[in-house]
Amino acid sequence: MAERNHTTLTEFIFVGFRCSSRSTDPLFMLFLVMYVVSLMGNLGMIALIMVETGLHTPMYIFLSQMSIVDIGYSTAIALRLLMTLVAETRAIPFIECAAQLFFICFFVTSECCLLAVIAYDCFKAICNPLLYRTIMPKRHCVLLVAGTYVCGSVNSTVQTLFIFSLSSSRGNESPFLSKVSM
Repeated sequence: MAERNHTTLTEFIFVGFRCSSRSTDPLFMLFLVMYVVSLMGNLGMIALIMVETGLHTPMYIFLSQMSIVDIGYSTAIALRLLMTLVAETRAIPFIECAAQLFFICFFVTSECCLLAVIAYDCFKAICNPLLYRTIMPKRHCVLLVAGTYVCGSVNSTVQTLFIFSLSSSRGNESPFLSKVSM
């Protein structure tokens, strides 16, 4: 039986981000502007739906939840990317990598489930327009939204546990970014 290396990894190194600060400054500004525009648009949507009482319908409740989910996963991705572009080191701690994967999986799964809920809401509104208010009371909307977050939690927990229980024989350099060069 062959012996294997059982070294515990404490961090991952982004190989593809080996470049000078001159080339990362425009990338940093580009991603920062994209993140801020996304954040402001989604916060504006949430504020508008909260302020305008005519928009307190199931469709707009679901759209505000979509904005919250969009803020969540754009934050989970963009903040680490911006920190990596500015930092001297290209390493990400193991725990931070696991947390980032968890939140990305959580928000993406929640978004997919929320899109299914929106499709179900549209189906109910089209099939029974006169009974729509009684078919989709606020309580059902809250339960559907809570269900999307439960599905996101379960899926992201399982995905994170499975991925980080795999053994790594390649060391701590990220194989996904090794072919990227700037």
